[in-house]
Amino acid sequence: MDNGLALFVSNDNLRKGAALNAVQIAELVAAELKG
Repeated sequence: MDNGLALFVSNDNLRKGAALNAVQIAELVAAELKG
């Protein structure tokens, strides 16, 4: 996963301030790690 994309996603989550969004991001990251 590109670090720039990870940073963008992280900043997007901070702007929204949504716990559910954080969970969705964690799931996406897990999927990326699995390939």
